[in-house]
Amino acid sequence: MRGGLLRRWVVIQENLPSRDSAGAEVDDWQTFAVGWGDVRPLATGAEGFSSDQPFAEQYYQIRMRWTSVLATATPKMRAVSEGKTFDIERIHDESDRRREIRIYARLLNP
Repeated sequence: MRGGLLRRWVVIQENLPSRDSAGAEVDDWQTFAVGWGDVRPLATGAEGFSSDQPFAEQYYQIRMRWTSVLATATPKMRAVSEGKTFDIERIHDESDRRREIRIYARLLNP
């Protein structure tokens, strides 16, 4: 993996829900891992209507150097980079050689 391609700071977050003063569960996103990554939109996406409102989904691939922490990330987590939040759908070690992690995610806030 060429280091020059890793130009975006990526924060992987996990949700550790807490309770507010009324006892309701509140999402509390905590940093799980950080590092430089290559964040690129994929050609695939989806468009349609939900409740008579148009929607469009954009999917991204995030490539990062393999670390033992990143290797334990799960699809229940999210990624944040440059003000964009991504819902992680799949995490994959492409070559099983512990060099690169590829994260496939859906953009949450365009």
